Amino acid sequence: MRVIDASRFGEIMEQWKKDCLEANDQQSADVIADVILQLDDMPTLTPPNEWVSVGDEIPSDDDDGLEFFCMTNATGKCGGVLPMEWEVATIRGKTVRRWKWRSRISPWAVTHWMKRPAPPGENNNVPTKATNEPLSLEQLREMEGEPVWIVDVGPHKWYGPGWAIVDRDNCLVRTVKNWNPVFFERYGERWIAYRRPPEGEVDGK
Repeated sequence: MRVIDASRFGEIMEQWKKDCLEANDQQSADVIADVILQLDDMPTLTPPNEWVSVGDEIPSDDDDGLEFFCMTNATGKCGGVLPMEWEVATIRGKTVRRWKWRSRISPWAVTHWMKRPAPPGENNNVPTKATNEPLSLEQLREMEGEPVWIVDVGPHKWYGPGWAIVDRDNCLVRTVKNWNPVFFERYGERWIAYRRPPEGEVDGK
């Protein structure tokens, strides 16, 4: 599936309808008008998780207190990808917007940020039956710096459930909750990973 600019497509269709009317082709104009109506009724898909440059945009004030995945200038930590909290505070009468790491002001500069993926549900546009099979180790190795949802295999609670960041260079992922390392060599034996929480799992809680 390829996401397109529906607004731009609608403008093109309107122009085609206008051209048909000018050519006295009422039948074609009616067909195009019907397509435009159906286009307006189509749901807006949740955009894929993408990194946003802080030079282009920062989280809104409504995102105060929410947690994001951030690219930073930190070294030796998953290439600098860390979970950060966005804070909007009033200090001495001035509004301050900043990133926090473990409830403290971040000592690192943030270059890019990404909202945490939404799990399937009725209140978002992620299909409830979208494929969410366990990732293979090969797939995991290709997801450097990306968030994954990890769960334990068997009765023991070794690592999950919860979000983690892939650190391919060190052959591990790091849990967002406490930044503990979870090594690839245990994959499939003690833990597995998904692109998002499986149905019934609570997102990050």
